[in-house]
Amino acid sequence: KGKNEIAISYLPLGFQLGAFLSVVGGVLLLAFLIFLRKGLYEKIKAMERPAGIAFMIIFISVFIIIYIFPVIVYFKR
Repeated sequence: KGKNEIAISYLPLGFQLGAFLSVVGGVLLLAFLIFLRKGLYEKIKAMERPAGIAFMIIFISVFIIIYIFPVIVYFKR
């Protein structure tokens, strides 16, 4: 008998952080592509091996923290 209007709005908890990180990733990708196009890669080629080693150390550390450590804590209880 009357006009009803319902509006529902929901914003997930990590949406803003995810959107921000996506924008930062896109900007970094564009900067990297411009960097490659200008031929500046040769200037930092010496950093390739140390960066690879640092990435591997970080990857293994995160893997242990996320997957191995919780299993150890679970079975120690």
